[in-house]
Amino acid sequence: KNVKGQWSFNVGAEPGGWCFGDRHNHYPVTDCTAMALMALEKNSESFLKSKAGDLAYQGLMGLQHKAGGWSAYQKYERGKFLNKLLKFKDIPEALVDTPKADVSAKVLEALCAFRNNPETKKCISRGREFLLSSREKNSLWKGNYGINYIYGTSFVTSALRKIDGEARSEWATAPREFFLKTQNKDRGWGEPEE
Repeated sequence: KNVKGQWSFNVGAEPGGWCFGDRHNHYPVTDCTAMALMALEKNSESFLKSKAGDLAYQGLMGLQHKAGGWSAYQKYERGKFLNKLLKFKDIPEALVDTPKADVSAKVLEALCAFRNNPETKKCISRGREFLLSSREKNSLWKGNYGINYIYGTSFVTSALRKIDGEARSEWATAPREFFLKTQNKDRGWGEPEE
């Protein structure tokens, strides 16, 4: 069954990812696919070497943007200016799906399972540079939806730690201070809206 959607226009990969929900077969989602691959890596390593695992891996590789990051649904080539014309609720880039740090972080974390492949190493290196260059002025990362540094920063630092093998002061100092500062009295976390 051919389930290629609009996402496939700029991608030389066959369908093979996971979708958000059970009625969206034409739109595999990069971070959903990444999360599924990470779960399977822990619980079914043989899956990563299967045809289905390879399709998911190739799909993620094919959806990397020129800038080094990933968006959730597609690999745009042009039209980013359209996001300035139309806003949707709290999502500033709803019309053209541009690369996001938190989405890219999940993809990079999943791709680390394939890092022995030279092509994947290059892809991960470009993705790492994208993450570092997409920090806000406060050296943190916003989440994809609304005002939220907690999950954006936690996703990115988790991916960077997996890529680098350790926390590096180059990227870990500001997030550490942020998480210490935003811990609540009940030991959970929260942050005020700006």
